[in-house]
Amino acid sequence: MRFFFVRLNNQVNYSIFGRVYKGGKFLVFGKEDWLYEKPYVYSYCRMREASSEESVRSGFADIRELQAHLDEYDVPFVVLLSPSKAASYPEKIPDTYCEPHESQGYDYELYVDLLDEYGIRYVDGHKVIESAKPLWPQITLFSRGGTHWNDLGAYYAAEALLSAIRPLSSKPIPPLVLEDVVVDQNPEGFDRDLVDFFNLFFPDTNYPVPHSTVSMTPSKTEGLRFALVGTSFLQQISSTYVKSGGFQVVDHYWYYHHKIIDAMNGESTPVDRSGVDWAERLLQADAIVLDLLIVDLEGEHARRFAEDGLAHFANRTGGDEPGR
Repeated sequence: MRFFFVRLNNQVNYSIFGRVYKGGKFLVFGKEDWLYEKPYVYSYCRMREASSEESVRSGFADIRELQAHLDEYDVPFVVLLSPSKAASYPEKIPDTYCEPHESQGYDYELYVDLLDEYGIRYVDGHKVIESAKPLWPQITLFSRGGTHWNDLGAYYAAEALLSAIRPLSSKPIPPLVLEDVVVDQNPEGFDRDLVDFFNLFFPDTNYPVPHSTVSMTPSKTEGLRFALVGTSFLQQISSTYVKSGGFQVVDHYWYYHHKIIDAMNGESTPVDRSGVDWAERLLQADAIVLDLLIVDLEGEHARRFAEDGLAHFANRTGGDEPGR
């Protein structure tokens, strides 16, 4: 009965006293019942220091070098800047959080231009969301009770990635078409991950969420094989690609070395850095996408990914020729 009483206690505290035990330590309760994770709010509102420029530059230098190696081996590579709910919808943040602070800014404000300086190919997920918001004035691209972009927001990022990869690819990559969008009051998965964090009997899920239908014209060759490396923001991207019907393989390397999620069947395989197969999996992909959170551009997972990639190319024998 322990789980019953834990949930009952949570519900009483939430419904009667307006407080939660677990989520209160990590969440910000915004206006109109919007929920945010504190790190995103603290970064956007300059309540914590940004990453050091030296660290960001060091990571970008490694990513740029890895990009050059991947280009030699004809493996398209693009970085995705995954956005922040706080930066995309700051109007729902309580006013007290964004009072003037001493910090000069957060990583995206300070360092995004360095990507151009280092010649790294990237898709700016924050700008993608900002450009798409006016197209849907009646719906938000982050759900009220979730921390990630929703199904519709992820579509625009998924297509932007394909547009960036298309000129680099030797395989034809058809456009990702948005066929239909249905809005209902049934949030699931990432659209309610912060609400579910409270572990309540009667979670507050009475808010609108979009559900998109996407398609891709079938290729005359086999489906695309993509490797997505990074954070949980890539989950909706991978789901969108699977729904399109144009992909054969979509592997999500969760924070690079925690696990590999086969998005085609939902199976998850634990993996450590030594178990990541660069030769037979990553370098056989039709494209590799590495994401970086705009609030953390030094990205530990990205640093490890670049380090291991550079080590792999350094250890290749002299007989290995570029290209596949």
